[in-house]
Amino acid sequence: MFSFCQESTIPAVLVPRVRQQFSTKNDAYIFYKDYAKLAGFSLRTARTSKETNHWVCNREGKHESKNKEEEAKTEKGSRRCGCPAYVKVKKDGKHNFWFFDHVQEAHNHKLEPSPRMTRYKHAHKNMAEGMSDLFNIMTRNGVPHQAALNVMADLYDGRHMWGFTEKDIKNMYVLNFFSLNCNMSHI
Repeated sequence: MFSFCQESTIPAVLVPRVRQQFSTKNDAYIFYKDYAKLAGFSLRTARTSKETNHWVCNREGKHESKNKEEEAKTEKGSRRCGCPAYVKVKKDGKHNFWFFDHVQEAHNHKLEPSPRMTRYKHAHKNMAEGMSDLFNIMTRNGVPHQAALNVMADLYDGRHMWGFTEKDIKNMYVLNFFSLNCNMSHI
């Protein structure tokens, strides 16, 4: 089994450590998410409770078949490969802070540390609220989809600067279209 770790070019202060403290659980999540982006992987929440959270590499686990006798298959194929990388964050109730209780940095798959690629991974996609609002306004006022994309590309110095894909915008457009039609049907 191979073991892949983050690039040594990541400053030590940005790498998670056991007993590292945070004032809120969200601060810990943002720290780990930023680290994941630098290291070249995406993350997801595996388990959660009032006192603990487990954030794992999105390739953790394996796809299991419903029928135990058949080999596990998915329509598109699963990207999961049983990656062991994760952190466990716990709340210290006495002192009211959150801390990393366990940290496992090693992955069993190749990482993608290029910022051009990691920004498209699910956990790292983000659209500024202002950009989303602007797109919604243009859509409601009948601006063609391609023209709206061109306006946003001009405002944000090109499409390569977006932390999302055009498919994400099309999905947002469809959601807005259906919510607008649902609101109109209730009138």
